[in-house]
Amino acid sequence: PAIPDVKSYTSHPGARSFKAPGVDSEAPALKYKEQKEHEKKADVVQSMIGAAGHLAAEMLVSADEEVARITQTQYEFEDSEIEILDARKETSEILGAIRDNVVVKYGKAMRSVTKILGQLSMR
Repeated sequence: PAIPDVKSYTSHPGARSFKAPGVDSEAPALKYKEQKEHEKKADVVQSMIGAAGHLAAEMLVSADEEVARITQTQYEFEDSEIEILDARKETSEILGAIRDNVVVKYGKAMRSVTKILGQLSMR
């Protein structure tokens, strides 16, 4: 696929399960130009769907990791045994980390999903 977002999420070895399957070498060759064009389009569409699936799976794993981190931080804030010297600075750092690791990261992923699905809807 010529779409960079699709290629980046389906071309590396770890994303093999999200890439369109290759042509079966034992299948007979397609005789008609129209069939060959449909096969090429199907490959692109399958890779686009795979890329969107890869992004969704990546976001779910990331969400689980961030929820664990935020939950741990919440417990630390609630624990009266832990002394927080500068609560304002600590809170600012936490909010910055949430912005960078959750909001920005998810925004970029959703931008890619939107581009992929937008291209897909025009096929």
